[in-house]
Amino acid sequence: MLLFLAGGIGVKAEDWPQDIFVSFENEPVVKSDQGFIQLKWKPKKETDQPITYHLQSSRAAIYNSPFGEARNLYQGPDRSSFVSGLPEGKTWFRVCAHVEGQPLGTWSDPVLVEVEYIETYKVVAGLAAGTAMLIFTVLFVTISHLRSKNQKVT
Repeated sequence: MLLFLAGGIGVKAEDWPQDIFVSFENEPVVKSDQGFIQLKWKPKKETDQPITYHLQSSRAAIYNSPFGEARNLYQGPDRSSFVSGLPEGKTWFRVCAHVEGQPLGTWSDPVLVEVEYIETYKVVAGLAAGTAMLIFTVLFVTISHLRSKNQKVT
């Protein structure tokens, strides 16, 4: 009988829980024009043991081990995470599950988020049009008010 030591406690090999696979509920490729996303995931099989999820992001195009310049974004029991402040371009995300006393589970298939912000000239044109409308409205109200004061009441 094979025996593992987990935290100083002997555990029979047949009692060691199987790897908990996690998958994203998001589409494999998500486009964003605002630089944020709500990522959601779930274990492929439920377990009675408390699970801690690990979420990572990477700007590296190759999504295998090692995970390039991976950043740990979240670690906890929640099955979703809101990620904001994404830079323009491509960012990959992956998640895995961890049960205390075991190694990290298998990493999920990645989700690719492609961020393409609104072009600067469109933002400037919108602001200019809004400013012009504001100035026009203020002038119209002011001129109308002055004309009404100058009219004689009969």
